[in-house]
Amino acid sequence: MKPTTTVGECYEAKKLHGFSGFPITQNGKIGSKLLGLVTGRDIDFIPTSKYNTLVKEVIVYRYFG
Repeated sequence: MKPTTTVGECYEAKKLHGFSGFPITQNGKIGSKLLGLVTGRDIDFIPTSKYNTLVKEVIVYRYFG
């Protein structure tokens, strides 16, 4: 996923695919620079009224390597 993915899009992908987390990369593609991870702990308690929030605003772990 890319940093501009919304929480709602991430939550739908989580429900659809059954994953508990997703890597966040610079352009949302494999092989792109890893920026961080978004997990269920980051998005599960966000109210649906805030599902337009960008993932880059809620990820807890950020990779700076």
